[in-house]
Amino acid sequence: RGSLPRGLVQRRRHRQGLRRWCTVSNPSPIPPKPPLEVPPNTDTDKSPVSVGMEPRKAERMAMHASVAYCDESDILDWKDPIGYTSLIPGFDVRDVVKYPKTDTWCYLGVSEKEREIIVSFRGSGSLSAFQTNLKLNLVDLELPELIKDRNKPENAVARVHEGFLETSTGIFPELVTKVEGIVREYPDFQLIFTGHSLGAANAILTGYFFAEKHQNWRPLVLAFAPPRVGNAEFRRAFHQRFFEIDSVTQASPGGLGQEKSGDVTVGVYTSENEETRGRAWGFVHSLDPVLHYNQRLWDTLLFESVGTEMECSPESFYARATSDSVLSWIPPLNILDHCRYLGIYMGPRLPGLPPVS
Repeated sequence: RGSLPRGLVQRRRHRQGLRRWCTVSNPSPIPPKPPLEVPPNTDTDKSPVSVGMEPRKAERMAMHASVAYCDESDILDWKDPIGYTSLIPGFDVRDVVKYPKTDTWCYLGVSEKEREIIVSFRGSGSLSAFQTNLKLNLVDLELPELIKDRNKPENAVARVHEGFLETSTGIFPELVTKVEGIVREYPDFQLIFTGHSLGAANAILTGYFFAEKHQNWRPLVLAFAPPRVGNAEFRRAFHQRFFEIDSVTQASPGGLGQEKSGDVTVGVYTSENEETRGRAWGFVHSLDPVLHYNQRLWDTLLFESVGTEMECSPESFYARATSDSVLSWIPPLNILDHCRYLGIYMGPRLPGLPPVS
């Protein structure tokens, strides 16, 4: 038989490597970088601003999104079968909150070392959760009843994914009481919502609900492999509570990587009073087949993304350079690439998963 083309051989080896569970590893430390100096923009009355996303924080939240897939007893004991809990020591788990109807759950707790209050949502790990993803109808956004005097957004045609709305409004009443109690205990700590895939959607909507209920709060949302949640009007409503930037570029280490591949984001605010708004980041990469194959469906159904999109890679905070991609025109095929972000495995704890090295 004739030999395969060199590019196809490289692609096959690359895919074989990604199928090995043992590739899960402890992300290497990234040295801090000085703030990026940005000159004033004389072409507009809105000057560019430096909006940092710290790699260590992103990696830490990725681990929290991963731990959310553990069993409830393991989470409460802060014990992960593959070891991510050992990489974020000192975290005080306060509770696991569930909405049994859709098998939606999250855990919440406090890191006094990092001065963070974290709410981490589990992604799709059961039949009920997968069924939630399939409820694709756009329905009118009805905010939870606990958000007084604001039962509808200013623009009543804001619509969101039916399944995501059901799960987030279902878990909110119990969750809000517990989170408010922790915030009263640690009023100066940063409130963070995180999750992967379905968990990312719940983090986005729940973070928005909290920002509506407590408009003086500035929550942070870090979503990994986030699906699109609502239509253009929901995007507008969301960015009334979470600032939006455009003209996004990033400073990459050593000048390598794609334009969007660094730890300093520079952009121009497109909303006023940005100091009173939260921040929302969605981490994506081009090898994720779930995001890739849903793009056309989301476009057809008029779903739009929210927050600031950050391009990363399965292995790192930093995106790959275009030249590093082997046969980049081949569509992504490996479902495990949906479960790997920033070098962190995010998914159910299946038998045979090796510990983090």
